[in-house]
Amino acid sequence: MTKINEDITYYDEHNNPRQGYYLHEYIKSNIDRFAVKRIKHKLDNIFVITGLEGSGKTTLSSAIANYLDPTFPGKLLEDGTPRRSCDRIVFTLKQIMEAIDKSKPGQSIQIDEAIITLGSQDASNEFQKLMIKKFTTIRKKRLNIFLLIPNFFL
Repeated sequence: MTKINEDITYYDEHNNPRQGYYLHEYIKSNIDRFAVKRIKHKLDNIFVITGLEGSGKTTLSSAIANYLDPTFPGKLLEDGTPRRSCDRIVFTLKQIMEAIDKSKPGQSIQIDEAIITLGSQDASNEFQKLMIKKFTTIRKKRLNIFLLIPNFFL
């Protein structure tokens, strides 16, 4: 295990402050080999993370997103607390589009519970059309977009 981003404070399940987090070396080496290389070539990364409810999709995605983009998930709260707002963890189509438009090059966006947005056939078609248009216009933003879904074949 490799300790990542030691300057970030997070709170564990007992509300104790912890510095940094750990990322398995195998995952880190693959992220370095593929995703970081694409960013250097000014390309976007799209990650699809699947798993049953409660299996750790959000935790894994957040760790990778923060490794690639230390500003993830958003700005520090103004009251001085070490917790961060979640302006790049999105759930709805409107939030997705706003996050993509507002993101700076190299930032990460997590589309959590993407199945809610993609659940109906009509929403899926609308989402596909909008995302195709959006991806052709954001080409060189080098975004890291994470789609979290319970089953890849849904």
